[in-house]
Amino acid sequence: MSEGTWIAAGWLLAFAGFNGALFVSYRKRTRSERRFLKEGEGTDVDPIQAAWWLGASWENAPAQQEWYAAEVAVRLLIAAGDAKVDRDGRVTLTHRRSRWRADPVRAALVAGLRRHGSATVFELRTEPRFERFRTVLESRRAPLRERFGRYRVPAVTAAFTVAFCMAIHAMGRRQGVPGLPDQDPGWWTIVWMPVWAVLASLTALWPPESSRP
Repeated sequence: MSEGTWIAAGWLLAFAGFNGALFVSYRKRTRSERRFLKEGEGTDVDPIQAAWWLGASWENAPAQQEWYAAEVAVRLLIAAGDAKVDRDGRVTLTHRRSRWRADPVRAALVAGLRRHGSATVFELRTEPRFERFRTVLESRRAPLRERFGRYRVPAVTAAFTVAFCMAIHAMGRRQGVPGLPDQDPGWWTIVWMPVWAVLASLTALWPPESSRP
């Protein structure tokens, strides 16, 4: 095997090693999230926890928004007949006995409304008198990150670095491109670009930064 082949193999192995390390980092960072999702399979969906993750009822809304989780908690009380809302958007408890003692979020909401009277969803999220409700609501936040993180950027950077440095290394050693009959090292000035294009295309295997897990 020629020295040029060894140079190419070495740099390609370095590229594979970098992506392998990136994969290990990705698996480690998302371990708790994958465990949470696996444990949730086959179980009933928690609507308040789901509200944290969905972010809103419209498409492409940002995730992990407290206001939507608070709104869902209010809607659940209203749907169960334990609360009502007037035209001004103020939520008031009915005279019925609350059935949500086992649910800490709705229990905290009922306790807050019973102690302080009616409130809007905005007041539930901002006023100090409903701090207990917000604290309990925060505890129901799903342990899922909002974005995957930057994986494609380092992967494409590594592809460029490997292809370019491979060519410089081979030309410095006066080695031709493996597989080409003409062993003029100058061919590397052209060949490194398609090599980079192939390696860079592998970044599509990584999730986009803006996507959700």
